[in-house]
Amino acid sequence: MKTKINTIIIKFLLVLFALSAVYPIIWMTINSFKTANEVISNPLGLPQTLRFGNYMEAVQAFDFFSVLAK
Repeated sequence: MKTKINTIIIKFLLVLFALSAVYPIIWMTINSFKTANEVISNPLGLPQTLRFGNYMEAVQAFDFFSVLAK
């Protein structure tokens, strides 16, 4: 009986750790599709419209492809 309880506790802690590791990635991905005003006004909500231009702006601003070629 004690090993079953230990197994349940360990599984619970692993799930809790997995959620704490994955949540920031999901939150960052969702916010990457928002405008700057949407991020400030509603950081936890879903975007009103998907804005794929943020990725193009990031690639151009940091000269991403030239860094990869080096």
